[in-house]
Amino acid sequence: MNKLILSTAALCALPGQGDAAEIGKSQTILRNGEFPTARGSDQFFTGSVRVEQLYPANNDMRSSVGVVTFEPGARSNWHIHPVGQALIVTSGVG
Repeated sequence: MNKLILSTAALCALPGQGDAAEIGKSQTILRNGEFPTARGSDQFFTGSVRVEQLYPANNDMRSSVGVVTFEPGARSNWHIHPVGQALIVTSGVG
């Protein structure tokens, strides 16, 4: 089954950036699996970590979306995200 991820700029409109009708004039359709799964960088992770990019950052949006899978014993190295980060834990214990 191919899952579509739909993204419009209106979904990420911030206060003071105009109304959603002006911002959300384009739409991007990304197919599941469009971006290859990669090994997590040693700069950001220890142990066996897989990163599946779902939506890359681009000039219009600074955010990106990915699914990160940690094998037992793998960890995230300390690092910062200057504009913040949202984590959604779908299974396991963090």
